[in-house]
Amino acid sequence: SHNHPMFGSTVGVVFRQLSGICPEEEAPGYRRMTIAPQFPQNLDFVDAAAETPYGLVRVRWERIAGKVQIFLTVPYGIDARFVWDGGEVPIPGGGQLRMSL
Repeated sequence: SHNHPMFGSTVGVVFRQLSGICPEEEAPGYRRMTIAPQFPQNLDFVDAAAETPYGLVRVRWERIAGKVQIFLTVPYGIDARFVWDGGEVPIPGGGQLRMSL
């Protein structure tokens, strides 16, 4: 069987921690979400997407020349916020965020 618990935990680590894709419990159905990725030193990039009722949420970050480049896409119908150690940026539905940390 390819349905081992170890595969489920791997997906959880990628989505919840490395990509930071996390729907907010107070707004079921992906109406609001927090995107708060972690950037471990021994990892150079993460590219993840989650299908929602409103479309695809995509998070990509990569380390380039010592800086982390963030690329986020949020479909219409979802209000999101990008959170990192240095602050928070709102991302309205249908928006994209590109920034360097």
